Amino acid sequence: MKNGAVLLAMICGAIVPVHAASPVAAALAEDAFAPPVGRAMILSRTVIRDLPDGRQIVATRRYRVRFLRNGAGFRVEGTLIASEISAPEQLRQLAEMERTRPDDGLFPMELDGSGQIVGGAEAGPGDRKATEAALRTVDAMLAETPSDAGAEQDRVFIARLRMAVAGPLSAHWPTALFAPGTQVDRQERTFSLPDGSKGRFVSEVRRKTAPGSGTMNDAERRIVTSIGGEDSVALERWTLAPEA
Repeated sequence: MKNGAVLLAMICGAIVPVHAASPVAAALAEDAFAPPVGRAMILSRTVIRDLPDGRQIVATRRYRVRFLRNGAGFRVEGTLIASEISAPEQLRQLAEMERTRPDDGLFPMELDGSGQIVGGAEAGPGDRKATEAALRTVDAMLAETPSDAGAEQDRVFIARLRMAVAGPLSAHWPTALFAPGTQVDRQERTFSLPDGSKGRFVSEVRRKTAPGSGTMNDAERRIVTSIGGEDSVALERWTLAPEA
């Protein structure tokens, strides 16, 4: 039960920003945003979650994207071309739900002239249906969890799971993900659990830009979730490169 509860909370990794990302001016000082307009690019996002037994869940999605001019900003058109997930066999049902999630609200994205995401990247109808199905699965887990003190750890994990699933299945993408630069963007928020206790999210985003590329090439977000005195760490990694 504990591993099952960990899975989707970790796969979903729902983060809702409460502090705005640091101004993109620092990035602009290093390199102006200048994406390869019209060129097919491959954007990948890999989510890595550690399980309590030392194993990992690794979920990777790849998209074929194009940056197009849109007024003073840009529009990112994209199509999901691959979805892979590696997880322990006992977590197969929840892993398959994540693998087949359609991502139908992610594209198109709207970017301003500095590369910040200002529109799109939202949950679509298919994602909402996947959320409802995941909630039913989690509620079934909760119904099977004993109420005695020995199951306290399981209930903590399930509380984390339901809180994550109740939000968008895909975490909010960093606002300045595509902007060139190397500054660290930090976000933090607290949240309430059904038992009245508090939890905390802290995320830090670091980006890398190849000289002259005009946009992000590699980015990583480290997320620490603190619940019930325990911390769990998750990593998200993005890459953007020309299609071979």
